[in-house]
Amino acid sequence: VKPGSHSRCISTSVLRCSDTLSVHRDTVQNNPDTKFEFTAENMTRAEAIMSIYPDGHKKAAVIPLLDLAQRQHGWLPLTAMHEVARILDMPRMRVYEVATFYTMFMRSVILFFS
Repeated sequence: VKPGSHSRCISTSVLRCSDTLSVHRDTVQNNPDTKFEFTAENMTRAEAIMSIYPDGHKKAAVIPLLDLAQRQHGWLPLTAMHEVARILDMPRMRVYEVATFYTMFMRSVILFFS
């Protein structure tokens, strides 16, 4: 490239594919009948988390509450997302959108082999 000439570099990157479904499929371990409710201790934590958000902005606590549910259960079942939606008085779909967007949320049972 000569000095003063203008050229564009075009670069491409490898398409990263994930084997994680972005939609929910009922399984034996994860379906609408899976039991989930926050423990009394975690419900107290959830209330403390929500208290730091101003009135009208409680829904911003969705990520910390999903994280709390995942820490309690070990992974994030569908019914935990339903419970977070109920507590925050927001549509379930909005909670699903957050849970499917962030890779930190494990929406299926994680098996460890030793």
